[in-house]
Amino acid sequence: MIKGDLVGLRARHDEDVPVLQADLYDDVPVRSRADSRPWRPVPPGSTASPYAVSGPADDVAFFSVVESE
Repeated sequence: MIKGDLVGLRARHDEDVPVLQADLYDDVPVRSRADSRPWRPVPPGSTASPYAVSGPADDVAFFSVVESE
């Protein structure tokens, strides 16, 4: 984890996915303006979610921003 005075970055956890899905992906008007790909509904808990936790990759790092305590 990388920690600052106000926030930290940590590996994405499974419990982060529903929040990211609801606040970022399921907001259709915002998502359609932010991404050139067509919006498609993804059921809650689906592994097809763009925010689903997957294995490590060499070309990308998935993380969540958390408030520092």
